[in-house]
Amino acid sequence: KIEVIQAAGNVGLGGIAGNYQHASTMTGCVNNGEIISIYDNVGKKATAQVGGVVGSGGTTAGSVCKCVNNAPVTVTHHTKDGYNLVGGVVGRAADLTVEECVNNAAVSSSVTSTNQLSAAGGVLGEPNGKVVVKNNINYASVTGANVKGYMYVGGIFGSDCEGNLHAADKGAKSVTGNKNYGSVSASSSATPSNNSKYYPDNKVNGVAAGGLFGILAQSIGVESDNYNYGNVAATAAGAASDAG
Repeated sequence: KIEVIQAAGNVGLGGIAGNYQHASTMTGCVNNGEIISIYDNVGKKATAQVGGVVGSGGTTAGSVCKCVNNAPVTVTHHTKDGYNLVGGVVGRAADLTVEECVNNAAVSSSVTSTNQLSAAGGVLGEPNGKVVVKNNINYASVTGANVKGYMYVGGIFGSDCEGNLHAADKGAKSVTGNKNYGSVSASSSATPSNNSKYYPDNKVNGVAAGGLFGILAQSIGVESDNYNYGNVAATAAGAASDAG
């Protein structure tokens, strides 16, 4: 069991590596320990990148391959601002290959912040840049709840927008051959702030859930042969929601 109770600032938390920046391949790693991240201070900003295997990873020459997570990943954050990216295997992947990985345990993200971007995925919280997501499987439930802000939840990944729907794509992604068997649900109990720095025009729905992807905000170079077999639900009180 790995538990972090955050005082302030940023956290990268993973069962194998909190932050993985090597131009090499992480192969065959298995996490069997529960991952918990807790932050409770609504007066301060905090960000979290949490994964069953890797919290945050980013290098075009690096990859996470044939890794398995067998333990729950849980994030509970109540903050003034920031973002939470939570994944069964990797929390945030920037310019990284994630291939033939498996998540077997529940992923849960519960946050409170008016301007907070939150994303949860069975494999990745968020891929960004030249990311390859190939032949991964999620077997477990993925749930996300944001009391005051945005929440995007997917069986494979939650969001690909890096907090900016209107930015130019940083690189072509390839998302192929992935499968989700777990249930997916997202909820929010309030309308996100129109002054959110993540989505200043508030043109996107506050809550979105997808069997594969919560929200696709940027173009994907290759997207094929991905399958969902799990139930999907999205609910919002006062905020627009999408489920698909």
